This record gives sequence, structure tokens and C-alpha cells, in this order.
Amino acid sequence: MKRISCFSVVLLMIMSIPAVSSASDESISVPTDSPDLVDEDYFRYNLNMNGLWSTMEDDTTVKKVVENSNTDMLIRYGGTSCMQTGWEDCMILLTSFEVNLTITYHEDVGVDENTGIMTMKTESTAIESGERIQDTTVTTINQWFSIDDEPYHYEEISTSVSIEYTSEDNLIPEYVGIGDTWTEESIIETTYNVKSRVNEDPWEHEDEIIENETITTNWNAEEIANVFVGQRNLESLKIKDMDMGSSDYGYTYVDINGIPTKMETYEDNVLTMIATLYDYKWQNEPSDLEETESFLPGFNFALALTAILSSTIAFSNLTQPKD
Repeated sequence: MKRISCFSVVLLMIMSIPAVSSASDESISVPTDSPDLVDEDYFRYNLNMNGLWSTMEDDTTVKKVVENSNTDMLIRYGGTSCMQTGWEDCMILLTSFEVNLTITYHEDVGVDENTGIMTMKTESTAIESGERIQDTTVTTINQWFSIDDEPYHYEEISTSVSIEYTSEDNLIPEYVGIGDTWTEESIIETTYNVKSRVNEDPWEHEDEIIENETITTNWNAEEIANVFVGQRNLESLKIKDMDMGSSDYGYTYVDINGIPTKMETYEDNVLTMIATLYDYKWQNEPSDLEETESFLPGFNFALALTAILSSTIAFSNLTQPKD
């Protein structure tokens, strides 16, 4: 799926997802400009990834995965510089999160006490300009374990840079209500670089990989749902996205001002991740419904979730101890 390619990119796809304009008539208006974000604006999401950790458990290597802590997902406004891309009229979103896990291995793996510690830190920079998005995601993974009383520390740093072009022929409806559907076609080029080392030996670099793909995403506005952010109940439109040819899909809940209040991902119909908004600072947030109808609401929070998912997929491939 498109969300697998990078997590700051969920935050910049909802620029192609319209935002709720009226909770009473269940319609949403298509954004026609960039959101009015300023320095120090941020959005913080609680992350529940228990479903994802369960998918890492298997019959041969990993017996159990327990999350010790995570920092939640922080999405921050990063300014309007186009220096990195050479484009015009850019908006930057910065996404970060970190997680710490205890891995319990099966006895025949050979790890002392059948236990190891893994951490993952992800930092993503998404730059949006019109129909184009560039997402750079850096993921740092660490493993600590011992075999026959000899300690091991495995490190891996992976970098992915994806450039997504959304077709100008996409026909997003001006107003979307429950039951409405539309499609979006995107061309994505992604470059991957990975380096790793054990016990601070010299870094080993893998061959650079470049992938190109064209993805058609189907969107469906399904229903109005209640999402609680602190003590506030934010009525949100529940929108499903699913790439053609994939069994994975996601839901984004968008409130009346265009804020994604909750995001869910499913792999083979299994809920793997929930990101729920619990704190934010949006200094130019519209204060009433009349203002939101003339202001541009929604923006691409879907981009942010993509970066986390791409990182966790790489993370799940490292449950086998490296020595």
C-alpha cells in the first residue's frame, strides 16, 4: 500500500482527502489551498501497536513481543522552504516516534535467557508542493542480546526517499457524504539505503535499491463516528482507503476542521495500529463552522502514518538476532 512507503506522508495524503464542512449534513469540502499552519504548531497521537507486535510472533524465532514504551507520534509544522526539492510553494511536516520492545525468543534460537531488547527510532520529513510530495524517512534500529555470555549490539540505519506524483486527472468530488467514493492515481519512486554493524565494527553498506510503482487508491466515506480527544467529543467522518490489488487498508477519521482525529491500519483484516489524537497546537484553527467553510480545513496526515509503517515493517524483519 501507499502508506507502507513512508508515516509523514499520511499527514500530507489528506491534502487529497477533503475535510468535514458540516456535521449535520455529513458533507465535506475539498481543500483548495494549503492549511494555515505556523511555527510551533504540532499534533500528538497516542500509538497502539499491539496488533503489529503480535504479527511479529511466529513458531520458529519469536515467542512473544512486549512493548516497554513508546514516545507517541509527534507531527510538527516545519516551515515552507523548498531548498531541498527546488519546487515552489512548499509545506514541510516533521514526524517522529520511538519504541522500546522486549523480545522473547524460542529456546532453540540460542539467545541467553531467551530474551533481547530492541529499539526503533523514526524521523520523517515530508515536503508537499501541489501534486508532489517528497518524503525522507530515517529509521534507526538497535538490538541487544547475548549468546553464551558474549554480548552483542546490532545497529541498523535505513533511509528511504520517496517522491510521489499525484495525477492531475484525479477527480475528487467537491462535496463528499456518507457512501461517496473516488479514486486517486499516484506514481512513486523510492530510493532505499541501508547500513548495519555489530559491536561497533565498521559499517557495512547494502546496495542501493530504487523502486518505481503506480498505485491506484480507492477512497470511501463510510460514516460519522465519535472520537474523544481529551474531554472533547469530535464528530469525525470515517474514510477508508485501499490500494487496488492489496488486501491491506486504512481508516482516517477527519473532524469538522479537517484534523485527522484517529488513523487505523489493517493488514489482512487484522488491526495492526491505531493513532489517536490527544494533544495539539494549531494557532490558526477555525473557531466556528462559518469560518471553516471559507477556510481550507484538512491536510495530509495520512503521510505521517506511512513513515511509521514502513519503519515497523523493516523492524519486524529484524526479530532474528543478528551476529
